[in-house]
Amino acid sequence: MEHLPDLEQLQDSLKAKVDNLLYVDQGGFKAVYKGSVQEKPEAIKAVYIPADINEEDRIELIGRVKREIEALDKCKSPEFVQLGSLPPESININGIDYIIYSEEFLDGENLRSKIRKNHKPDLSELIQLTVTFLKAIKLLKKMT
Repeated sequence: MEHLPDLEQLQDSLKAKVDNLLYVDQGGFKAVYKGSVQEKPEAIKAVYIPADINEEDRIELIGRVKREIEALDKCKSPEFVQLGSLPPESININGIDYIIYSEEFLDGENLRSKIRKNHKPDLSELIQLTVTFLKAIKLLKKMT
């Protein structure tokens, strides 16, 4: 992620809502933190909104984040991560805009990390992944 929010400044901006913020991982435009919300662990997501893109692209990026959150809100199934208790909120840290929201925190190694380590799943794990993906696709298809 090009602009990772400073952990202390992010904690300060969320202090009334989130305690014990810890960095977990990052992707292209999103950083993931673990924090306690009302003493419950949640994944705090910080989505970077670049300032150096044109207004149309900025609006589209913000819309994409909102659509992802709305889709997650509709997916009430164990195949999908559930939204947390923090609704989407725009914040600015050091002149950089982010959209912050939370999801349930799922402890453990993620699939991307396993793939990077050249993990070779056994048959049981492959079956479980396939069934989960098919259930998720079926649920998404019902939503359209």
